[in-house]
Amino acid sequence: MSNQTETELAVTPIQKTPWYALPVIFGCMLLVSFFATRIQIVMTESVNATVVWPSEKIPEQGDFVTFKLIHRVIPTPDNSVQVTKILSCSENQILRRVENIWTCDGVEIGTSRKFAQNGDKLEQFEFNGVIPKGKAFVTGTHEHSFDSRYWGFVDASKLRTVYKVF
Repeated sequence: MSNQTETELAVTPIQKTPWYALPVIFGCMLLVSFFATRIQIVMTESVNATVVWPSEKIPEQGDFVTFKLIHRVIPTPDNSVQVTKILSCSENQILRRVENIWTCDGVEIGTSRKFAQNGDKLEQFEFNGVIPKGKAFVTGTHEHSFDSRYWGFVDASKLRTVYKVF
């Protein structure tokens, strides 16, 4: 019986961790940190993108852009929120609104709604003409997007291009 007890109590020796385990773990941590600090989640249905990746590219018409929107209806202490929209029309282009249809250089870019989903009357941005230097008109892809159709131009210098991941 003592032989059996000794066998049962046998301890498996501790295995040495391979030399490459620590660099692999450290590398994985760096990758996660790199992606986690750059990737952005779009929190609304305003545009047809859920995850975007920032870019240093100068924004062009049709690009997804992100910026800090400050507006009195935003329910935060400083009335601001980071938003993602599409750059629909920029400086020196001709922006027109006929009735509730918006065009940029003659191409339709959106339709304004007179009432919000909750029934409140929406203020309409009033403009027909050449977009001033340094300004941009941004829209969403969702019909209820809160965008330039309602609050007007944004400073083009504040726009940052983002790429749609999915």
